[in-house]
Amino acid sequence: MFDLYDEPFDEDGKWDSEGGVVEYCSGLMQAFAESPEGEAYCNHNGHIGWTHSFLYYSLAYLGTLPQEMSQRDINEVLFDLIPRKVSTDSDSATEIISELRAFWEFLEREYQLDNAPSIVAFLDASAEKRLEQELDDPANYVRHGKVDGHAGASGWFRHDDAGGNERVRDGVQRVAARQTPVSCRRPNSR
Repeated sequence: MFDLYDEPFDEDGKWDSEGGVVEYCSGLMQAFAESPEGEAYCNHNGHIGWTHSFLYYSLAYLGTLPQEMSQRDINEVLFDLIPRKVSTDSDSATEIISELRAFWEFLEREYQLDNAPSIVAFLDASAEKRLEQELDDPANYVRHGKVDGHAGASGWFRHDDAGGNERVRDGVQRVAARQTPVSCRRPNSR
């Protein structure tokens, strides 16, 4: 079982916002993908990916682990950071909320987190509607450095000044590459 309480610190005891956070996110994502909740979600949608972005932003920007997340933290990541940092259609709101609901149900069952039931209850149709509005708000669209939420066969992209797509480079590329959606195991591939 993934150790939810193993905080992503480096060898000097400092918060490791690069490697440690990515490793923590990857480990928790793997545990989620292999859980009954993750498998059920995967069987319906074919992949898990939004949760990684959610976790990454909560850890890297807020320094908040899942067991420490408050309603304020959820609001900041879901309705502020994701709409500003990830380029995706507003139609993605349903998928994002649905995946996050499955993730928090997993955390509630597997780790008995005190904050999970209220977060699961919060991730409802009104949260979906609000996220849809935030994703659709032109004020949240920043052309530079916004990672495309649709990772196709050629990878993650950001939009350049000319309005086309340009491969993500340097640090953004490294982080985005680690956020590639987790493929689901299919019954015939076990």
